Amino acid sequence: MKHKLFLLILALLTLSFFQNAFGIGFFKDDLYFLNVAHANSLADFLNFFNFLKSYGYRPIPIELFYFLINTLKLNFFAIHLIIFSVYLVGIVCFYQSLAKITNNRVFAKITTLLYSLSFIHVFQLYAAWNFQEVCLFAFLSISVYTLINNQIRLSLLFYLFALLSKETAIFYPVLLAGLYIAKRVLKWKLKLDFKISYILTTGLLAIIFGLLVKYELSQFAQNPLYAIHLNPRLMLNNLMWLGLWSLGFPSYLPDYMHSIFRPPLPDFYKALATLESRLYFYLLLAFLIVFLVAVIYLLIRKESRYTVLTLLIFCLFFFTIFNLPTLPTIHKWMVRLTLPLVFISLFQGYVITLLYRQNRITRFIALFLVSLYLVWNYYGTLIHESASTIKLESAIYFKSRAYFDQKRSRIVLKDSIYIKDPKKGLNPWGGSKKLNDTYWGQNFVQYLFPEKDLKMFYAFETKKIPKNSFVVSSLELLPY
Repeated sequence: MKHKLFLLILALLTLSFFQNAFGIGFFKDDLYFLNVAHANSLADFLNFFNFLKSYGYRPIPIELFYFLINTLKLNFFAIHLIIFSVYLVGIVCFYQSLAKITNNRVFAKITTLLYSLSFIHVFQLYAAWNFQEVCLFAFLSISVYTLINNQIRLSLLFYLFALLSKETAIFYPVLLAGLYIAKRVLKWKLKLDFKISYILTTGLLAIIFGLLVKYELSQFAQNPLYAIHLNPRLMLNNLMWLGLWSLGFPSYLPDYMHSIFRPPLPDFYKALATLESRLYFYLLLAFLIVFLVAVIYLLIRKESRYTVLTLLIFCLFFFTIFNLPTLPTIHKWMVRLTLPLVFISLFQGYVITLLYRQNRITRFIALFLVSLYLVWNYYGTLIHESASTIKLESAIYFKSRAYFDQKRSRIVLKDSIYIKDPKKGLNPWGGSKKLNDTYWGQNFVQYLFPEKDLKMFYAFETKKIPKNSFVVSSLELLPY
């Protein structure tokens, strides 16, 4: 009964932390996915599962999800309710699996709390086009949960769903092998019993899936941002920033630092101008300092040294493994920490659990750490709602949508839409260039006017206004 109450409170806390997600509209990839996720026949529907895609083979969170949005004409509350529901199902299965595998509900509660309320989930829960990350986490959590309950076929089915959500799931068999070794070689007391045949089966599925999506991955590699660079310096730099982000440092920190060994640029201190940002940053530093002292203390003690050290190595190894697709690319982003964050939370949760169970003083420190974590992640959530530009993108969508809906009767008589920039003075957010980014090129106009073959032209690309164009200033569409 107590664990049900914990999960209910955790669900309410999650909804409270990330409540602003329910007001986020469509932008960027959303607009493209809404346009491609139409099916007028069974053949069109089956084509959702065609492996020859240039935009990522993720049919469950892309084609099926957006097909559902289009078909049922879901409003934004319903869309985000689906996202949160899937996320919370994943959280419940994560907690139940951890509690059963370790036979330690305190550890499971603390770890699940830390993972669930990390501000990093702003990047996964707010933008609908990142539903792929939520599905990946949820389906893998369900796969583990059904595995430990000896529902092998169901476990394999949900692993297949995870593969159909995002290709990062191909590393799941490596994790299973790691757990198998941890129990039999490292002698961890895990209540997790599965056969090598299960690891081999998931491994075979991963290999087959990898071969099938090889074409799609090659298309990604043609984009300079996602091109593979086997440069050790780049890979170590990416791993360092992903590690710092997973510990709670702000997403914008790389913009203010030439080197990790040098002080941040002067503009960084301007980012600490608000009370919220200062509270977030100073509470984060307080948490990390106290936590580091706690880790050193546990490493000094003989009775905890071995387990803390082996778990640290285990978590760092799999943090790296699940970040592998990101390391050799120029483009790194907090959204990809969905699975790697699990291993940071596991280690943090274990350290805090050991403190909680030792004596009154260490129990107080454990509760203090959890309190610090909750407060700085609350402020971190508020900070990153803005730092991620998600709120701005959403505001652009709603303002633009209202404007074009109001002018629809005039626009449908035209052949194109031209977005001009003011010649002098105010040009917020970059004017037409910013709108091109938010609208994802032609996708916004195709989404708004599917019945009319309109094209949108942007002033930053061409100064010449095409004939029979509906002309609108970027000032009319941008919030400022």
